[in-house]
Amino acid sequence: MSERKKQINQYLPLAAEVILIVALAAVFIFNNHLPSKNNIPAAVPTETPIPEITTPTQEITGPEPTLEPTYIPTAEPTPTQAAIDPVHYFLSDTNQERYAQWIRALSGDTPVNIGGQEYTITTRYSYAMFPGQDNAKAPEYLMEQLLQWVPAEMITYEPYEYRDAVSNYTWYNIIVTFPGTVTPEEQILYTAHYDSCVALTDVNPLELAPGANDNGTGVAALLEAIPTFAKTSFEKTVKVIFFSGEENFMQGSTAYAAAHAGDNIVGVINMDMFGNDPDDKRCFEIHVGSMPESDPLGRAFEAAIRDYSLNLTYDYFNYVAYELGDHTPFWRAGIPAMTAMENFTEDSTAGGCGPRPYPKNWHAPTDFIVDVNIPYAFDIARAGTITVLRLAGAQPILMQ
Repeated sequence: MSERKKQINQYLPLAAEVILIVALAAVFIFNNHLPSKNNIPAAVPTETPIPEITTPTQEITGPEPTLEPTYIPTAEPTPTQAAIDPVHYFLSDTNQERYAQWIRALSGDTPVNIGGQEYTITTRYSYAMFPGQDNAKAPEYLMEQLLQWVPAEMITYEPYEYRDAVSNYTWYNIIVTFPGTVTPEEQILYTAHYDSCVALTDVNPLELAPGANDNGTGVAALLEAIPTFAKTSFEKTVKVIFFSGEENFMQGSTAYAAAHAGDNIVGVINMDMFGNDPDDKRCFEIHVGSMPESDPLGRAFEAAIRDYSLNLTYDYFNYVAYELGDHTPFWRAGIPAMTAMENFTEDSTAGGCGPRPYPKNWHAPTDFIVDVNIPYAFDIARAGTITVLRLAGAQPILMQ
């Protein structure tokens, strides 16, 4: 055997032993490190973030989705106010019996209550009223009535001086002002005299001058108008004026026209004595005079009668006119004015009143309401107030 083979054979047992040891070590390691079913740990759940889902943008062409409404308590809505034409309001509010009651109170037919005390107004003679005689409390009565409808700052108890052959006197006009809202510098006056007198008789006017027709009819027209005016907004300023001293040759209106010469008075509607109509012809007189600027006032009065079917006929005097009334001082001052009065003068126009009836009770101690044709006078009064409402630009009345 060669030397090389002898060396190989010498080391074979040793190599086999090494191989055997290595194999046994491998088996041991494998058996002791391979996990068994019993020693495999349970899986622990872990949080996996939810991926954000993005939706492709798409144009919405249909109606937007509606959400279920959520109730939120709110305040009660403010109710809408109803607007009423001022003429219609006046016609529904004015009252013929109340109109007659003003005349009764002013002429002594029924007593009046002033400041909690009862009086009977038997005269409205200016010489009796302003010393404050107990039987001549018309100024106090009027003031108390007016204060029921308008605040005191809207009422002026305006004095003027009157001198007769004997002495000087201070008499008073009563003025209620309703300021205009558009052209307040322009004024419409609605007027009547509240004094009375008797003449050509032995009766003392300081004691008895009832004046139911002259001029309770005119004063009552103004009193019926004021409650409506108090609720009305006017474009022009309206002044309701109760003149004294008319029976002493228009002292109150003359003094007023002089004191207010700078006022922009665009029209005067005067109401004077229109209750004497014994034949029930329902005819009266519109005195416009020859001043052209006064004619639109008379035409407005005509329109009120026509538009509201007041069943009145009239003489229209624009060439000649009665001058002993409170319109005359305004004519003299170049101010447009007219007067409505009963069929009183001897003049007439075609289609008008014709011959006048006898002026019963004029300036007489028998001028009581019993001889006043109330329905006739009431319609003339309504025509006057309608005329003022329209001339002054009365706005619709807002009702609560």
